Amino acid sequence: MVTAYAKEDVLSKVKALELAGVIVKPVNPSYLFDTVISTLQTERVIDGVDKNSITKPAEDKWINRLKGRKILVVDDNSINQQVAQALLEYEGLDVTLADNGQQAVQMVKDMQFDAILMDLQMPVMDGFEATQLIRSENLYSDLPIIALTAYAREKEREKCLSYGMQDCVSKPIDIDQLLLMFSQYIKHEDTAHNHSVVELVRPEGLGVKNIQLSGLDIVAGIKNVAGHEQIYFKLLLDFEQQFTDILQRIKSSLESGNKVQAKQLAHGLKGVASNIAAFDLASRAADLDVALKEPQKELTLPIEGCEHALHQVLSDIKTVSTYNQEHVEVVDYNKAPDYDLANKELIKLTELLMLNSWDIDWCFDVIKESLVNSEFTEELKQLGQCISVFDFKTALSHTQELVQKIPVDQVDYDIEKTEIDNKPRILIVDDMPVNIKALAQVL
Repeated sequence: MVTAYAKEDVLSKVKALELAGVIVKPVNPSYLFDTVISTLQTERVIDGVDKNSITKPAEDKWINRLKGRKILVVDDNSINQQVAQALLEYEGLDVTLADNGQQAVQMVKDMQFDAILMDLQMPVMDGFEATQLIRSENLYSDLPIIALTAYAREKEREKCLSYGMQDCVSKPIDIDQLLLMFSQYIKHEDTAHNHSVVELVRPEGLGVKNIQLSGLDIVAGIKNVAGHEQIYFKLLLDFEQQFTDILQRIKSSLESGNKVQAKQLAHGLKGVASNIAAFDLASRAADLDVALKEPQKELTLPIEGCEHALHQVLSDIKTVSTYNQEHVEVVDYNKAPDYDLANKELIKLTELLMLNSWDIDWCFDVIKESLVNSEFTEELKQLGQCISVFDFKTALSHTQELVQKIPVDQVDYDIEKTEIDNKPRILIVDDMPVNIKALAQVL
């Protein structure tokens, strides 16, 4: 099936009809070829073979080919950035962030990207102007640009296409839809992308999904960030910090006659509320956004609706925070530090920070537990503060310093040396201890 929309309802109908696949217009020749070949190959072996025994055709193939691709995410809101990065990195893509269109234009000139996910309404420079500037350079005429918007309506899509974008997706991001778009618009090369991917095993959740909430759909919210509970909790706290006074700011803008700013605030609230799965608030914010577009529209009811929904969301966030605090493990003050485990996890944390990965929370939790009752309380506090605000550069510096300070259990290394006496011996020469330990761990 060929369609202009990569919507979930369309994709579900395709599966229900047992069609071989779906291609979204405009058709990418490479993806069309792969889909046709995959379909023909499946048809050849289907006679006399149970369909359930056939290896999954095109989807796994093109998803795997996206791994390691460099994606630039452009959005002025840190919550939206974190959601997009968590989803894309979970699928194995390499994500870089930009705060506005002007920054994105410069980063495109300085770095190489396989695609751009571009928010439309941003300060300094919006997504439309940024796209035009990027397209003005012949070198980037084919660089895939997908618009990220709160309203992925047909009219909005047509406007995006007229400015040189390939397509658009709405918030909250449907990751399957976005991956499908990337697979069609990104040029596929014969050589594989050899990017480092750190595989992590995720711990069991905290059971927070069972909490009864009225303003947040916590299951959907965690799904929006690829199952990362800790990232979702951080987003809720960020939302509380950034949006508690949002209605007051909207009212102040209206009182000063700045209706444009009031509309921008309402529009931003709608997108962020969708990302944290505060669906009633997102709907109320959308109503207010529409009302602000009409010259003589009475705004009292839309604002009151937003206020009620926002109050409920903030109340739910406090409930979630209280639950998390009550379920934090009690510290065993008689427990001795495990320096060897801390060393191994610090090396892993170094790799994750260098990759700008959002998976650092699980690794840092292990480090904190292994260094409980140690003399490195202040260092862990500083490192934790950097991680909590996603200051990866400073966090990496603190991690490397901590690696050099932590003592190594010489007994364990003597045992290890005895066990490998019959194996080839490698001398590693490097002035950075973290590099030596990383190489030693791999070897």
